[in-house]
Amino acid sequence: MNKRIGIILVVVAVVAAAGFYVLNVSKKEDAGSYAAFLPQDTLATVSLTHLNKISDTFADSPLGHLLAKETMGGILNELQVDGQAVATYDKTYDDMVALMNNPAFLSVFGDDTALAVLSPDLARLKGEPQREIERSMVVFATTAVSGALDSFAKLIMSDTVTTEVIDNVTLTKIEVSDGEIIYGVAAKGTVLLSYAPQTILACLTAAESEVTLENAASFLAAKQYWQSIEAETVYSRMFVNSDALMSLLARAEEDEISSIAKYLEGITYFSSLTYQLGQDLHSDSRAGFEPGKLHPALQAALEQQVEANTSLNLLNENTLIYDWSSSLSAEVMLHSFAAGDEQELDQFDTVIQQELGLSFAQLLQAIGPQYGFVVNQIVNSGFFPLPKVVAFVEVRDSTQATAVFNTIREKINQTGFAEEKTVEANGQTVYYWSVLPGEATQLAMVLTPTMLYAANGKSVLVDLLNQDGALTMIGAPVGASLGDALKNQVEAAGLGTFIVYPARLANELQDVAGWLVSTLAATQGVSASRLGEEIINLMLAYEVVAMTTRLTPEYGDWHCTIKSKQPVAATEN
Repeated sequence: MNKRIGIILVVVAVVAAAGFYVLNVSKKEDAGSYAAFLPQDTLATVSLTHLNKISDTFADSPLGHLLAKETMGGILNELQVDGQAVATYDKTYDDMVALMNNPAFLSVFGDDTALAVLSPDLARLKGEPQREIERSMVVFATTAVSGALDSFAKLIMSDTVTTEVIDNVTLTKIEVSDGEIIYGVAAKGTVLLSYAPQTILACLTAAESEVTLENAASFLAAKQYWQSIEAETVYSRMFVNSDALMSLLARAEEDEISSIAKYLEGITYFSSLTYQLGQDLHSDSRAGFEPGKLHPALQAALEQQVEANTSLNLLNENTLIYDWSSSLSAEVMLHSFAAGDEQELDQFDTVIQQELGLSFAQLLQAIGPQYGFVVNQIVNSGFFPLPKVVAFVEVRDSTQATAVFNTIREKINQTGFAEEKTVEANGQTVYYWSVLPGEATQLAMVLTPTMLYAANGKSVLVDLLNQDGALTMIGAPVGASLGDALKNQVEAAGLGTFIVYPARLANELQDVAGWLVSTLAATQGVSASRLGEEIINLMLAYEVVAMTTRLTPEYGDWHCTIKSKQPVAATEN
């Protein structure tokens, strides 16, 4: 297949990455107008807007700099990559740049573009899965330019452009290299492109009926969700028809695939919106729920999620990575394991019995549901860089948790590798074992009435125990850096939170990068200094990336926020 056509059909993936760029556009789109052409059992849709602005911002963006020919050429040459591979990358990059700056392409795809996947034929999907998915895809674009499809086809896709009448419909037939044919038609100000003429005809037939995705309850709910979000610039909207997906998966002959369908029970739709608000990039997603009909694993996660995260006090001005979840419960974990290999679960349970003297289910009655870790520093251990990590798990049953804690201490002491030592802090006893010289190689643990903490280094636990402030509130300095909206979002997350500070992490990774580059040079005979340098530069451009999850009886919400690093304002002497 002509590589340029491949670029066009995977432009969805390209624009997903391009969402990092700041586009100074504010425009109200008719969200989901393409749905008027789609059957109600359409599998999924992705709509993209503002492609005509990407060429103006791509090169100057942090990601654009990393992907530039000059940058990637330097990296690939330093890694001693074959010259042909470098040339292939350069050509692909040039093709993409030419495509995104071509007036014919922009006249069709520049304003509003959508990709939909109709429900594929199951028999053909079994025989030729990739080909059937391609046949099920259709690309939509809105344009006010008369004759845009013909000019686009001739200038970008092929010199061989003819027409073909199928079922009394005249389609544009575009012949590309390797015998590939793409069909197109313009209707009601919308251009449709597909590998299969029957896919286009199905869309035209749906458009003439009242039974379309546009008036399906699931799509209307997704559209309502998109419209409820305050957004300055929308980059993409995604919709997945969970009923159609569940039906497709359930009919699969392979048990590994058909068994996935049951986990979609009670989920009415999936929807997401990627957009810019101020200087922040957001990707918000929602799954609609039918109360009382969810799969037991998801229902258990909903019922077990906590009202308050009691580890937010671990976030501070030096935090690099923070991960938290409230899904560590017997109900959730055992349902999850049951979906896999039962023999594997039995083996895991046997190991827990042998090491801790209780079953996996009993262990989960002692601890949880909250657990996670935080990294606040990367230090030189004397041999290699090490992150200073604090892992934590909530205490559910104090008596059983104490027994587990003492069993772990006993197992460590039985190894004879290090002598157990203790230090007191705020009425609590911190136990630690010095494995190698340097505090970062110490294993330290403490059991409080609410949490079991483990860290590499006793001082971090001592500082934690002596810390003042509420466990469930974000401190003022951290809150100021996050902003009120993101701070409230993190505090309200009931199921999970992941936060990383790329710019801080980049500064901490300078020594790690140097160590890795030296090691690679010594062991593999190649240099990766340019690669390390460019990755560090990319990370320095972003202040924080935060992801949160919250479940309600009616829906599940997932939020991702990316805050760019703001330049420091110059001051006068």
